[in-house]
Parts: sequence; C-alpha cells; structure tokens
Amino acid sequence: MDHGRWKAPEEHRLWFGVQYADGRTGTNHARYRSARLNRDRVHLQPDGAHGNGRRYDTRFWMAPVPPAGPLTFVCAWPLYDISETQTVVDAAPLRQARAQARVLWPAEPTEPEDPGDPRPPSGWFADYL
Repeated sequence: MDHGRWKAPEEHRLWFGVQYADGRTGTNHARYRSARLNRDRVHLQPDGAHGNGRRYDTRFWMAPVPPAGPLTFVCAWPLYDISETQTVVDAAPLRQARAQARVLWPAEPTEPEDPGDPRPPSGWFADYL
C-alpha cells in the first residue's frame, strides 16, 4: 500500500482483505503490475482517505463484482493492537446494484495499448536479442 511520500513499515499498516465465495482473495497490500483489470484476481485498492488525530476514513475500490454467496472482509492493525477480525456479508446487494448500473457514455482509453517487446534495429541488437 502506497502512503505517498511517507512509507509506513508493514507492522504499522492497516491490513485489509476480502475473500469471495469462490475462494479468490485480494488485499490492500497486493501489487498490481498493470492498469488493466485481470478478472482472475480480486483487485482491492485504496480510493481516497481523510482523517484527523481521532478518526480516519478510507474507501476502497474492489473488482470484479463478487459471485453470489458469502463475501468475507478481514482486517487487522497491529500498530493499534487490533487483532484480525472478519465480517461476512451476502454479496447479493452488491450484485443487484451492479445489475442496475447503466453506462452513460463509454470509457475512453487512458493508456495506449501495450505494443509488446520492442523490435531491435538491425545489426548487433538483432543478432543477440
């Protein structure tokens, strides 16, 4: 989890995770190598936060939409002696909300397509790469 310019040691960080009914998991500490969504993984990324000395609120973006069944949220914060806690909810309300969503306009690409590995110029590079 990136904390901007301030990098907290792992033992000080909030640990937050989710487990889908089909066994897939995601955490706020996963590293994603691509901006492209991989539907075989659960993406759980911070999506804004604010707080003060007594309270801190954070939102997370989670994708893809979970399958039907139990959805388990897990958190722990060792710095504040908050041991691992789990909460299980039914994924049905999330699935119903997704079914009601409508695209108002299609998304525009934000990154160019990956062209793959570059082709070397002729000569030494072409012979050895």
